[in-house]
Amino acid sequence: MNTSAGQPSTLSRHQSHRDAIVRNGPSRFAFHDGNSFNSRTCSVGHPTAYDWMASRFVDSVGDTSQAQKRLAVEVGSRRVVHVNPEGYVPRPLDMVTDVWVTDNSVRYLYKIMAYHNDRGYWFPIHRVSPAGSWVVVDENPLVMHRVHLGRPLLVWIVGVLHDIHLVAPRGGALPILHATIDFVREHDRSQAISIHNAAASLPIASIGMLTVTSSTCDDEGLPAHNEVYDCRRMLQRKSAMSTISPGRILGGDIVLLECTVVRKEEPGNVRSVKFVLNSVYWLVEKPRPTTVETQRVSEFPDVISVD
Repeated sequence: MNTSAGQPSTLSRHQSHRDAIVRNGPSRFAFHDGNSFNSRTCSVGHPTAYDWMASRFVDSVGDTSQAQKRLAVEVGSRRVVHVNPEGYVPRPLDMVTDVWVTDNSVRYLYKIMAYHNDRGYWFPIHRVSPAGSWVVVDENPLVMHRVHLGRPLLVWIVGVLHDIHLVAPRGGALPILHATIDFVREHDRSQAISIHNAAASLPIASIGMLTVTSSTCDDEGLPAHNEVYDCRRMLQRKSAMSTISPGRILGGDIVLLECTVVRKEEPGNVRSVKFVLNSVYWLVEKPRPTTVETQRVSEFPDVISVD
C-alpha cells in the first residue's frame, strides 16, 4: 500500500487538527460529529449516519460583540451536548472537512459511507473485516484478491483529493491512473492499516496520504484508467453516469475511491498488500475561482492534413 513519506502518525494528526483550531478558531476546519445523527449499529460496532439530526452553533453567553459561537449537538429528544472547540480533538468517526463543505454535502457523504447490501460486493472501508477470503482471479497463483461471495470485494474510501493524474508507460501498455487522497475520518485510516497488516508480511504503523493506482497487469484486475465518474448529484450504476476526464477533478475536491485489495507473493518470502484502483467517483466539488478572460486566442486559420 502506497503512503506518503514523512506523513504524521494518527496521534500527531489529531494533535495538528486541535492546534489548528486553537490557533485559527473554528473557521479553518469543520468537524462533523459522527454521532450527531439518528444512528444504527453497523458491523464494526459503531454508529453510522442515516438521517441528519441537529448539529448547530448557538450564540454564546456574555460578550456578543465578539460574535462567539459554541457548538451544540443534540444527543436525544431532551438533551444537548455543548462542545468546547478550544480543546476538541476529532474522534475516529468524526468527519473533518474544509469549511466550504455544505450540510447537504455532509449528508450525501454519510449516506455513501453508511451503504450496506449483503448481496453486493461494495463495502465502505469501515465495514470491511481485516481478515477474509483470498482467491486467484487470473492465472498467476502468486497474486490473490480479497473476495466476497466469490467475487473481488470492492472497498469504498472517501477522501479529500490531493492529486490525480495519468501515466502512459512505454511499450504500448495501457495508461495507469494515480490518485492520492487524505482520509476524512480517522477510523477509515485505521481500518486501511488493519486491512493491510492482516495479510502483509511487513506491517505499517501509520498512513499519511493514501496513493492508489489502477491495475498495472491482468493479475491485478481490469484496466481502469477511464473509470472516472461524475457523481456530484447521484451515485448509481455506472451505465447511468457520465465518465469525465480526470483533469476536471482538482485538489481539495472530495472523491470516492473504489478499490480491490490485492495480495502478492514477492521474492524473499515477502507478502505485500495494496489497494488497486477500480473507479474514481467525483462526489463534492470545491468552489472554483472566478475565471477572467484576459485575451481571446484566435483560431488556427489553415488546414494541415496527412494527405
